[in-house]
Amino acid sequence: MSKNNFYAEPAVYHKPISEIDTDTINELYKLEEGWFVEFKSNLPEGAKIAKSISSFANAHGGIIIYGAIEDQKTRKLKELKGFDVDTAEENLIKIRQSVESHIMPCPYYQAEKIKTSEDKDEYIIWV
Repeated sequence: MSKNNFYAEPAVYHKPISEIDTDTINELYKLEEGWFVEFKSNLPEGAKIAKSISSFANAHGGIIIYGAIEDQKTRKLKELKGFDVDTAEENLIKIRQSVESHIMPCPYYQAEKIKTSEDKDEYIIWV
């Protein structure tokens, strides 16, 4: 048995953010909100951003997807309602400011805008 067939592909929330692209986005539909995954349709204000990030930092890590609507019955991703590029950039700044203002010491985290598909100019925020 080859090494490639023996080891399971890591879950999307274990992949480095640099490996996330529009093809990886489809993997989000397989996930359920829980210990490692949180879907948020919009970016909350101020300290609420930091609280979500702090929760994951104090546990075992995971991902927060802003611009994602959760199906309330299944807790799975229902649809992506991303942001335009300017709003996505503004949201990245708000995330950084919230973490720097409300969490000491500042945890290691990454936040990036990820294009939802090749044919749309729409971005989710992956933290």
